[in-house]
This record gives sequence, structure tokens and C-alpha cells, in this order.
Amino acid sequence: MAAASPDRLPLTRGETLLVAAAKRQRGFPKPLPRPYAEARYRLFQRMESLAAKLRELPPEAKYPGATVLALRLHPDFLGAAYEPDRLLGLLPAAAKVGARPWRARLAEVAPTPQVRRGLDHGLAETVARLVFLSVDESPFLEQIDALLEKPESKLTLAVRNDLQRIEEIGFLTPAERIAPFPAEWAGGRVELVLHPCPLPFERRRLHLFERLEAAGIDFQARGSERVRFRSYPGAPLFVSLPLDRPGLDRLRDYNPLRTGQLLEMSPLPVLRAGPTLAAPRPPAPGPVSPIRVAVFDGGFDDTLPLLENHAVPGDSLSLLPPHPDCVAHGTAVIGAILHGALNAYPARAVLPPPPVSVVAYRVFPLSDPVDLDLYEAIDAIERTVPQLEGIRVINLSFGPRGPVSDDSLSRFTYALDRLAYEWNVLPVVAVGNDGAVPDCGRIQAPSDAVNALSVGAYSHYDGENYPVPYSCRGPGREGAKGKPDLAAFGGCERTPFHLVSTRAGLRVLDHGTSFAAPLVTRRCAELLGRCPDLPPLLLRALLIHHSRHPGVGFDFSLGHGLCPDDIDEIVGCPPKTVSVLLNHAIEPKGVVRLPLPLPSGVAVKGKVEVSWTLAVLAPVNPLSSLEYTSSAVAATFYPDSRVFTFTPPTFLKPRPAPRKLNLGTQSEEAAALLSAQWTQSEFPVSRSANVYREAGLSGGDLKWDTVNRCALTLQGSSLHEPFLLLQASSRHGEKAPVRFAGVISLRMPGTEADIYEEVIRAYPSLQKIAVHAENEVRVTV
Repeated sequence: MAAASPDRLPLTRGETLLVAAAKRQRGFPKPLPRPYAEARYRLFQRMESLAAKLRELPPEAKYPGATVLALRLHPDFLGAAYEPDRLLGLLPAAAKVGARPWRARLAEVAPTPQVRRGLDHGLAETVARLVFLSVDESPFLEQIDALLEKPESKLTLAVRNDLQRIEEIGFLTPAERIAPFPAEWAGGRVELVLHPCPLPFERRRLHLFERLEAAGIDFQARGSERVRFRSYPGAPLFVSLPLDRPGLDRLRDYNPLRTGQLLEMSPLPVLRAGPTLAAPRPPAPGPVSPIRVAVFDGGFDDTLPLLENHAVPGDSLSLLPPHPDCVAHGTAVIGAILHGALNAYPARAVLPPPPVSVVAYRVFPLSDPVDLDLYEAIDAIERTVPQLEGIRVINLSFGPRGPVSDDSLSRFTYALDRLAYEWNVLPVVAVGNDGAVPDCGRIQAPSDAVNALSVGAYSHYDGENYPVPYSCRGPGREGAKGKPDLAAFGGCERTPFHLVSTRAGLRVLDHGTSFAAPLVTRRCAELLGRCPDLPPLLLRALLIHHSRHPGVGFDFSLGHGLCPDDIDEIVGCPPKTVSVLLNHAIEPKGVVRLPLPLPSGVAVKGKVEVSWTLAVLAPVNPLSSLEYTSSAVAATFYPDSRVFTFTPPTFLKPRPAPRKLNLGTQSEEAAALLSAQWTQSEFPVSRSANVYREAGLSGGDLKWDTVNRCALTLQGSSLHEPFLLLQASSRHGEKAPVRFAGVISLRMPGTEADIYEEVIRAYPSLQKIAVHAENEVRVTV
């Protein structure tokens, strides 16, 4: 692709092109797995067994009046719309407290056509929906028995349907409560996630201690201050505590426990012991960039010549004095943000002025170097982010060790998503370095945050870029399956990352995603330096949109591709190309039509490349790992607004195939079909532009993802008034407008007209983005 021109800037105010559109109609209802009589009989039997199991639970294993049950739905009914809300409306002793997936054995559920197809294809299990119910035991059993005793005619169709979708009502299994721990794990910090409960916090705290004491673990004697509780409105209770394996096993039957997971911190590399070389010289004294980013890490030495003036310490958030290993890691991270990789600079070269300045908050070392509790660091971040002034990007190059799970949620991830949504900041997070560790290669928290930029690593050698095995891989969690978002240079043993050392005059060599993430943070700062009005959400969309994948459009190692090295690739349009930016909000369930900026008078020749990236800033729901994001925007592409599908009536035998007709050139044929009772589709014929296909993700998998990037190449002759249909969705009662940002690009290499200038003339509401010269305004020090 030709180089971008800094004089041909992206066009903003794309939201002015939006027009209201009609909502798409829903499909047909799914058939139910069992007749009502069979479903009723099965549930009667299971209630008798459940009553016996409830009597066997000791008081210290369950909350009084709030026992949590697991209601499992048939796997055909995975969506939130199938939760038994009408049924629960008749059971006042039961309340929903969340949802998660469960693995249903296909041979043990009702054999619907969908289940039989799975068995025919050799599948043994599939994902299904589990709904958590908090019940007052005796009233709940009495109410459900009374409901099942009623004649079928006395129940509404909706209630009967709810009953027919139920496979089981019981408890989580011990294996479902406790995530798999490494075989060699003998003890350490564990995070417990406890179900919401109306009991006062102090009663819940004491109840957990009573359960631990009944299991032989006396935290009152050993120091209950080592157990840390964190609660959020409408969320589970997060608990960090030290446990050994026997103690963990004794909690597997604790009814309030939703999940237990490892909270071991990924070790910071000991950079002081790494190989060193002579460093380049610091920048000449002069003004400092006003574009600031926040770094939470191990601190730094503000007298180091390569960092002096360009990095300033924020309030120290650690309770202990600085530790040399932590300072070395923080120094390397900050140096990568300020100067990038030092690989390109000879020893005697003078570094250019950094395009960014750093405010560094020291969160390490933790108060107990043996009993590492990341809750200290998370607490500090939650206190600090709301007080940041003028800072829109934060860098996090640490996190708990261990792969994320579809069934559970880390407090770190939830805290970061809330901060991003409520305080309009963009977290840039490293995905972790355990990609080559067996069973631990999936991305680590909090890089699964749906409102963050998650960064993997690549390296290069002899002119070739390639993924590195240590970089953790996707997929991410529900709501952000397409993780990592992108990759940046992280180095490898052949080509290490040259980093700023704590020893003045030296650079240190290492590799890791901890250093790839700062390069993306640096690129965000460069963008803000050139375009100060960019909101964080549009920053995220732009970085992803302009990442270039060396192979497929997306994979779970490099994400959407390699972060651009040149800022002009983002703030300039190459010849024959135009990019339009939009930043908008749509009311829940709102539908808008976004015409692609293709002037009607332009003669399109040859192939046209169309691409777009949408990013949503979503509120999150910690009670449901299946519906973690509470809002989304789905985009459907229609290349020709005149081409519709015509479906024949059902009475035709044999029934002919549907037909696609162009109402502009085949209007008479279309009229004849309509007079013969054929049905015209509600919308024109759409075209898939899924770049995630090679990763095994379909459009349905990504419906609630906060990022969706699409691209396709098609003949220009197939385009006529093309448009995107954008449909906003919300759930969990979310009523706030759905905030999103987007980038749309058209490239027409065979068209003689200057598409950029034609778009400017045809759409006067679009404006060139306001760009400053490179860090035009600086602060003199």
C-alpha cells in the first residue's frame, strides 16, 4: 500500500451521515425440547432429590435463607432471553443472582434436532446456560410443588415454556466451583468469588470464617487481616486469602462460593541481572510533551538521564520502600513509553525528544513479598484513576498469573472495565508471558477487560516479523473474544528488546509483553499529540483499524495485526483512499443507517476495498459471565441497496429456490413475483465481511463484542448506494445510550477520480481532523 499522506487527513463527524432506520424483525421461535407433561414429571422427581440434598447441607455451608441453586437450561437455549423469568415471577422465594455457562453432555439432554446433529458430528459436550437462584429453601420447595400441581390449562404458555427448557435444578459440582490449579501448586493467594446476598457484609464475612474454621482453618488465630474483601454494588463479593491445597479442597462444597481461582502474580523479570550494553545519549534539554500517560508499576529513578524531566513520580501507592527489582521493571516500562525500543539507536546517538510524558505510580512492592496480594495494587488503581486530570491512557504491564476462564471473572478485570467506562480512560494491558506453558497459554487478567486494549508480542529477525511463543493467546472472554486486540514488538532471544536500565549509561536486554504494551501506549500518546481531541474510544478503534496482520485478518496470537510503527499511517490517507471517523451514541434498540461515503457521480472501476472498525464502551455485568457486556452495536453491510431476496410461497410444489433481483434493472420481474405471492425481503442482500473466520469465530459469536473489525474486497460494479446498518442492543435493564466510535475506509485503486476530494465535495458535513504539528505545544522545563 502506498504511504499515507499527512496532508490528506481522516474526515471526522461521520455521525452526521447517520439516518434513522427500521428495526430488523426477529426470527421464528425454537421448538421446545420436551412436551409439558414430560417436563413436569421430570421436575417433580428432581424436586424430591433436591429436597433431600438441601437437608444434608450443614448450616456453615450455606447462608441462612439464601441457598444458591444452579438451574441448568437445555443447550438449545443459550441466550439470556430464555431465562425463566415468567416462571420465577410465580416463585417469590427465588431470586436470580447471575448466570454462567455449563458443559452439557449431549447424550444426557433431550435429543432435539440440534443435539442430534452435534452427536452425529462426534461432539460429546456443548455449552449451555446455567442460571443461579438464591432461594429460601422451604418456601421455594412449597411454591414450586404447588405450581407443578396446577393443571396445565391454569398456567400461561410462557410459564409452561420456561418449565420445558429446564434440564436440571441442583448445585454446582465441586469441579465447577474451583478452577483447575497447576498440579505443582501447594498453596498461595486464592481469589474467591461469592454470590450476592441480602445479608449484611459483616454477617457474610463471619460466615466465611465459620466455614473455614469448620474445615480446620482458623483465620481468627492466624490473622484475619490477611483476608481481604472487596464488594461493589450489584456485584459478587471478591475475597483474597492465602490457602493451601487441602484448605482449598475443603471449600468445594461451600454453597455461597461461585468460583475460586489462583491469584498468583506473574513474576516481574529480574532485569538487573540481564545482559547490558551502552545506552544512547539522552535528549537535548528542552520542552516536555504535554501529552501525559499514567503508568502503574514498580516505580523508577527520576535522576536517570534517559527519564529525567520526561517522567515524574505520582503519589507512591505502595506501603513499602522501593525494591530494586520492581524499580528495574518500572524503569524499563517507562523507558519504552518515552523512547520506544532502543534497538534502533547506536550507543553514541542522541535520542529525539519523547512524544509523551509519564506520571508513574508505584504500586510495588506489595506489603508482604511472600504473601502477594494483588488487591493492594487494584485498590490503589481504583483510588487513583478517578483523580487523574488530563490523562486518558494508562499502562498496565502486570497481572495475576493463570489463564482467564469463561466461567469466572477476576476482580482486576471487572475493576478495570468499570474505571474505563465511568472515567473515560483507555487501559493498555499486556496479555502475559505464559503462552508456552502447558494449559496456561490463554491470555491473563486483566487483559480480558472488554474496555481495554490488550497487547500481545511479536519479534523480528532478518526482516521477518513473527509471533513469539511466550505471548499469551486468545480467545478472550464473552464480550471480547477477539483478544489480543493487536501486537507490538516484544522481542525474543534472537532479537531482544533494548530497554532503559537503572544503571545510568547502560541499556538492558530482555523480552516480554510487559514491554510490548508500552509501545502501544506510546502510539496512543503520539496520536493524542497530533489530534488532541480524540476520545479514548476512538483511539482504540483507530489503533485496531490500522493494525496490519501479516497473514490472515485476525488470529489469537497477533490479534488484528501489528501496531503501526509510523503515526502518519493513522493520521494520513494514502492515495485513492478515504477514511471517515465517527463518535456517537445510539439509544438502546435503536437502528441507524450509515451510508458509505461513495459519491454518486464517481465512476467506480475495478476492485474496491471496504473496511470498518467499531469499538463500543460497554457497561459490564459481573453477575453473568455469559452476558458480561451490557451493550453492543452490530453492523451489517449492504453493498447494493437495490438487490433484494424474493422467497416463494409455501404452497408451491415443488418449491423453487429464492431469487435475488435488482429492483433497478429487474423491476418488471420483481413485480411479477410479488403478484404471484412471493415475498420480498425486508432489507437488501447483505454481504459478510468477517475477518475472524480463520479463528473460528462467526458473526453470532461476536454479537456482543466491544470491538468488531471487518474488511472485504469486491468489484466496484457491485456497489450502489452501499450502507451499513448499525443496530444498538442493551440488556440487564441498561437504559443509557450505547456509546461507540468507528473508522470506515474506502480504497479504490482502479478509479481515476480522486476519491478523497470527491468525498469532501459530496459530504460538506465531514471535516478534516484537527491536527497539530508533532507535539506543537510543549512545556519548557
